[in-house]
Amino acid sequence: MMTVLFYFERALRDLSSTEFTVVMLRENPGSPTFLLTLLGLLAFWCGPVLTSRFVAEPVYGIFMSWEADAPPRDWREARARYFRANVVRGLGSAVAFVCFVVAAITVPL
Repeated sequence: MMTVLFYFERALRDLSSTEFTVVMLRENPGSPTFLLTLLGLLAFWCGPVLTSRFVAEPVYGIFMSWEADAPPRDWREARARYFRANVVRGLGSAVAFVCFVVAAITVPL
């Protein structure tokens, strides 16, 4: 996310007010650029943000409750849930990044 913000902020910094408004897409809610941006935001929220909050954080709590020398018998299941959450977070981030890049390319100037 920080990479996306870093590049987009640098790209937006030198725009005029008219150009900046077009980039924010307020007047084009049905355009492909707007839809790609919306899809990217949804992918980001559903991938890394919500998965981290509602899947990964509870699993971290489970991990922290274990004794290091004597993990529970089902420790592999918790580990697998953590790895699945990482896949969802990674895919959500990748989809969001691709959507944002394609949206940036398709912005009419």
